[in-house]
Amino acid sequence: MTATPARDSDHRACAERLLKQPWPAIDAATEPAQLSAELAAHLAYYQLPAPSEQLRFSSAALTTEATERVVWYRWQPPLAKRRALVVHGYMDHCGLYHHLIKELLARDCEVLCFDLPGHGLSSGPRASIDDFNHYQLALDALLAAVAQWPALPLVGLGQSTGGAILLQHLVDHPVPGAPWQSLNLFAPLLEPAHWPVQRWLLALLGPLLATIPRGFKPNTSNPDFNHFLAHRDPLQTRVIPLAWLRAMQRWIVAFKQRSGPAGVRIIQGDCDHTVARRRNLANFARQFPALQVAMVRGAGHQLVNESPRLRAEAFAQIKF
Repeated sequence: MTATPARDSDHRACAERLLKQPWPAIDAATEPAQLSAELAAHLAYYQLPAPSEQLRFSSAALTTEATERVVWYRWQPPLAKRRALVVHGYMDHCGLYHHLIKELLARDCEVLCFDLPGHGLSSGPRASIDDFNHYQLALDALLAAVAQWPALPLVGLGQSTGGAILLQHLVDHPVPGAPWQSLNLFAPLLEPAHWPVQRWLLALLGPLLATIPRGFKPNTSNPDFNHFLAHRDPLQTRVIPLAWLRAMQRWIVAFKQRSGPAGVRIIQGDCDHTVARRRNLANFARQFPALQVAMVRGAGHQLVNESPRLRAEAFAQIKF
């Protein structure tokens, strides 16, 4: 993912306008000229697919009781065989998932994704949340909207925290096949790496600080993506709110008590130093007896933006 300095500066201003103004909703656009100038620029900057006669594009915003604006995007190819709902990870947004979106379109999927509360172009305190259930409220609101669309088999794909959100939805709705035909989760979150130390630091610093500085340690072997994330993405936050860490801590304790019979497929890099991959996989195997795990040798945490070879290996493991 690359961008020129001039485009970086231009898109920072564009992103700020998109965050402040009412969302420029569009339904089934078939050419870029039908989009607002800011939305067209946003798609181009993040290399997201542009609308065409062969790819209708829609976008709108919905409201939940916890979030004023949750922005979603939908790409509709002709004769789609299934609908793929993509849930991004913590600190991410839909703009970073262009590789996965294009892969799913090539596999005859209609693709739907949304910016989580506090992320991307959705509203809310940046990268913060008081309760992980607010993510479920956003997902439920989107699924309620999807239920009004022409029916297609629904598959879920989640990266990191996005995987955790889909797992929570799965155990909260245990009826087989409701609504997921399959779930493919890239390095799903349970415990982050070094969680015992992080938990101790949270207890120590929590009463004193509201945020801590965010370090941009490489989480892929893809230097272009690592550089873009740290230096050229205007939607990145530079701090980690401790409120989010406390919400995660409560979620971890509660989720470890849950289980589900449904099949789940996890795609995991063996060089992932963001989550406690070994401990998490052991926990997931206990919670989900039908669990399938595909390891990608040499891959880091952000599988959807790994180097081309490793990304292709990860995508080849997606099963519908």
